[in-house]
Amino acid sequence: MSEVDRKIAQLEWEIEGLKGEMGRSPLRIEPPGPVLLANVSEFYLFEALSVTESNGIYTCNTQTAFGLFGAPTAEVLNLFESQTVEEDYEPALAAGDRMMAFQTSNAAGTPHWVGVPLTPAVRMARLVAPPDASQEVLCNLVSCEGVERMSGLGSGITVHFKITRDKELNQWNIPNSSPRLVEGEYIFVENLRGVWWKAQTSQCAKSCICNYS
Repeated sequence: MSEVDRKIAQLEWEIEGLKGEMGRSPLRIEPPGPVLLANVSEFYLFEALSVTESNGIYTCNTQTAFGLFGAPTAEVLNLFESQTVEEDYEPALAAGDRMMAFQTSNAAGTPHWVGVPLTPAVRMARLVAPPDASQEVLCNLVSCEGVERMSGLGSGITVHFKITRDKELNQWNIPNSSPRLVEGEYIFVENLRGVWWKAQTSQCAKSCICNYS
């Protein structure tokens, strides 16, 4: 065999090898086995269904195909809720919110799913009841698609807010605040360590009749 023939044979062998590598699928649909945090290399999508009795841990659907979620379910810890305030805890996720998660093991070798939410930190909510004197108001979360959560996870959340004191009345003047906090209005909210807060402080305001003549 000549030198040219040997080089051709070598190139053909290398090409066949490359074809074999390219034909392999790097994506596995089934979740991986338990891995150490230092060796995490695979992440999976989950969709929240409900919150468990443990703060920050959600029962989620797994991704069965691209853009599709369903059984089997798994329990996933939201890392953003790993240090929650126990007394006033409210779940930070709504039904349908998604998390990117990996599987790791604790010291005993028990596998756990741990993830981070893919939803914005600041979200929109609609007031479903008038605010009370304790500076709390009942709201429903609104999804990125503009859909209000009327029931289940994400509905009936308690949102805390701050309002400036009316200096003349020396009290919290909630009705005369700006932006207005009235039933049916939309506000921006943020969950901090398992507690929902109105993203903007309300200011006291007074109605006036202006004369532009």
